[in-house]
Amino acid sequence: MTTDVRGLYIVREKVFSLLLVFCVVMVLVSCNSPVSGVRTANQNPRACYRQFGVTLSGAEGVGTDYSRPTSDELQYYSSKGVKLIRLEVGWDKLQPALGQPLHGDELQWVEKFVTQANQYGMQVDIDLHQRSQYNDLNFGTGGIDPKSLVDFWRRFAGELVKDHVPGICGFGIANEPNHDTEFLGEWSSQANAVISSISEVDHDHLIFVPEDNWDSSKHWSPEQASQIRDTPWHQVIFEAHSYWDKGGSGDYNPDIPPPDDQAANDLVVNSLRPFINWCKKTSSRCFVGEFGVPSDGNWLNALNYALLYMEHKNVFGAYWAGGPGYNDSLSIEPVNGRDSAQMHVLEKYLP
Repeated sequence: MTTDVRGLYIVREKVFSLLLVFCVVMVLVSCNSPVSGVRTANQNPRACYRQFGVTLSGAEGVGTDYSRPTSDELQYYSSKGVKLIRLEVGWDKLQPALGQPLHGDELQWVEKFVTQANQYGMQVDIDLHQRSQYNDLNFGTGGIDPKSLVDFWRRFAGELVKDHVPGICGFGIANEPNHDTEFLGEWSSQANAVISSISEVDHDHLIFVPEDNWDSSKHWSPEQASQIRDTPWHQVIFEAHSYWDKGGSGDYNPDIPPPDDQAANDLVVNSLRPFINWCKKTSSRCFVGEFGVPSDGNWLNALNYALLYMEHKNVFGAYWAGGPGYNDSLSIEPVNGRDSAQMHVLEKYLP
């Protein structure tokens, strides 16, 4: 039986109205109290994944698709209440040659951007994206040597720690990894090697770990996840992605929204539930690293029910996507100074 979260929305709106009245009263009472004008990021970096955020795309692109997010994006999303940024970075750009030193200019840009985010009171999950000469992050025959991923993260995490970069939430070790069929089942041991390489140089920040075979929430594998090993410092966060088009890829092509309100509810709950149920059953810390919809009316209803369901289950995530070069139908970027329809929905669930 599918969970119907629509009734929760009515209750949530009533509670929100009462809280709004309470907050107005408290502001009036405290208006003569001294306050500080300095903004700081969440003082508990380990709690950064327990809120909704936005992915900024662009820096993972290659050629003309490459574009760096700027402080303009940080200023905008901060003004909307976003406290968590999931920043896509390109492996090619940071490490042009596998097994070799990092590219200084790209590393400096990442460090500067994360520091700027911290100044806006935000924290950043730095997520590693594809290498252009391979099919995304394809490990196996004709793909990337898994040892290269271990080498990258040891170097990258080590540099960020050495440079004392503030505002880091954690590291997304590989965006939607996938293996050739004969190598399925190998990812867990490879991920564990990466987790160990990061924890050797960084005990403080979170490590976001996806699953093989495109990291789908609907097809989450308890067997694969059970083989992932946390660090002695409890850094691992399990990550899944959830899209609600027919193929579950996020292409929304063709764009066929749910026919009615009930269908919108059922669609998102059935997609998210396998992952979230596993998280609750195993008491694992989890995060929905990507989700997004076009701006059609019933897709926006689906987005609202997904946010409500995640909030109710205390599992949060990052909307895909914003960023200066991202103009897909899922984009949450403002256009000509006006908020997107998707932002109007997400904003209700932000601090």
